[in-house]
Amino acid sequence: MTPPLDDATLRELAPLHAAGALEGEERAAFEAALATHPWLREEVASYRAVTDGLATATRLAPDAALRDRVLARIAATPAPTGAALNDDVRDADTSTTDTRRSEAPGRDTPPAPAPLTVVRGDAPARTPVTGTAPARRLALALLGAALAAASLAVVALRREASGLRAMLAASERRAAAVADTLAARERTLDALLGGGRALLVVDLASPRAAAPGVQFLWNTASRTGALRAYGLPRAPEGRRYQLWLIERGRPVPMPVFDADARGRALLTGIPMPATREGIDAIAITVEPAGGSPAPTSAPILVGRVRAAD
Repeated sequence: MTPPLDDATLRELAPLHAAGALEGEERAAFEAALATHPWLREEVASYRAVTDGLATATRLAPDAALRDRVLARIAATPAPTGAALNDDVRDADTSTTDTRRSEAPGRDTPPAPAPLTVVRGDAPARTPVTGTAPARRLALALLGAALAAASLAVVALRREASGLRAMLAASERRAAAVADTLAARERTLDALLGGGRALLVVDLASPRAAAPGVQFLWNTASRTGALRAYGLPRAPEGRRYQLWLIERGRPVPMPVFDADARGRALLTGIPMPATREGIDAIAITVEPAGGSPAPTSAPILVGRVRAAD
């Protein structure tokens, strides 16, 4: 039966226990110590918190040659001798028991030294580290490399998740803004199209063969208008389209606008007169970006307003 383990040994075995590398009596002795050492439970928990995350931390892996380098270093390390163990024991402020040698009758060469026993304070004697030390060092080295790789993977995943959350939030804000705009336009068009006999639809035409499709909706009851267009190219650089109300032959300036990349335009909430009396036509010209008080170019689209019934 393995005697109770000292504090230094318990600290050494803590990462191995967290990784499930202890077996047999050594594992039983360590688990018995867990029941009476709160600090040891905390240390094992800290190691286990990292090792539990290794199953998902597969994005980064240690160098493939790491194991070969560790094995080569272990092979080049001489096995621990009694003198080396004595040095370790003195550095740790421990005492060693004297080993006794017996001489065989009639022989000059003394026998090999007896196994060295390490004693810490009043703790029971414990057999020193033997041939399992290289395997333990290998396990510790591999565990350290795995923990480092896991830490890097966790940092990378957290950064990636943070970036994805920011992109998602921006997309949601854009989608909400588009939804609000479409809802407002739909309400405007519903109000216009629900005008019944008060709704006037004016089709704007062009002498060009491939003219864009442009309609002007005028609700005389609500005194509002809206323009919608498709197939309308974007205005030249530094220029905009301007809407004109032709009243008794005189152009009255209305808002400026431009088409989008798909050649579509929708202009709503245009203030209009309550009656079409004296309104001859609706026209569109190309003007400076800020608009003009009077047309500076010939109309490219014109729609005649029919007289009131």
